[in-house]
Amino acid sequence: MKNILIVDDQPERHEGFKIFFSGHCLTHAWTYVQAISYMSMKEFDIICLDHDLGDLDVGQDSVYVDSPNFKLSYKPDYVIEDCFGQTKRYYDGRDICQWMVEHLSYTPKNILIHSWNPDGAKEM
Repeated sequence: MKNILIVDDQPERHEGFKIFFSGHCLTHAWTYVQAISYMSMKEFDIICLDHDLGDLDVGQDSVYVDSPNFKLSYKPDYVIEDCFGQTKRYYDGRDICQWMVEHLSYTPKNILIHSWNPDGAKEM
């Protein structure tokens, strides 16, 4: 049985991975903050990673993880402008990859990038 982290903001993708990886131990994350929290607490054999994670982490530029009193201050460099002309930062799969390179103490056996965004997937 493998430990697998699924990172995606689409519930349908999570459901599909449940079927594809049935019989394995799945952990589900919908945001950057959830993903790095789980990766800080547990080693994963496989990480399934999406690029476009929506804006669920908008405005968070400090991330607190409870394992063990880990604090990461990280500001993403991807900036968007909303329909009101307000500039916002949000986290995407590239930020997760960057965090993994800088902070992960192990190397997952496999990283599966499953994004519909070909340019973002290539950068990851």
